Amino acid sequence: ESLVRETERLQTMVDELLDLTQLELGKTTTNIATVDLNYIIGNLIMDRGALVAEKGLTLDFEPESSLPAVLADQQLLFQVLTNLLANAINYTTSGGITICTGTAVADNKTWVKASVADTGPGISDADKKNLFERFFRGEVGRERGAPGTGLGLAICQEIMDRIGGRISVESELGQGSKFIIWLQPANQSA
Repeated sequence: ESLVRETERLQTMVDELLDLTQLELGKTTTNIATVDLNYIIGNLIMDRGALVAEKGLTLDFEPESSLPAVLADQQLLFQVLTNLLANAINYTTSGGITICTGTAVADNKTWVKASVADTGPGISDADKKNLFERFFRGEVGRERGAPGTGLGLAICQEIMDRIGGRISVESELGQGSKFIIWLQPANQSA
């Protein structure tokens, strides 16, 4: 069992390294198109809802009903959201996860955003500084033995850069974490 588990972990790491390298080298084709963010999140919840329930967690989706469409690569955006939800599932032992969508103005620009918030252990200020670096695993993840390679958030960062968006985190130890992705509305003029 241990050998199988470690082999799967190494395969995941190799796959993630290949994904990240392809992104960084610009060899990943991006198909930027108009995308319905609420629809993508709805599909993600249908896909992962059973896993959340198996862990005894709640999963709430609070979509903004009049959310503008965004410019993104649908497959890459789904990969980012999948990673953020997987992290929330892996680090949350009780309580739940809430995914919200909405709009916000930052840097004199309107953004469409989605947040994945959990009731997990939170992230220290020291760990937040390195969170999006390759192979970085925060103290809580190392202590708890949470699954992961330390590459998922680096991949998320690279994808968001490639599709003209950004990613941020809000978290305090003992208070859970909220990861926010920021996307360009499809109707926004340059």
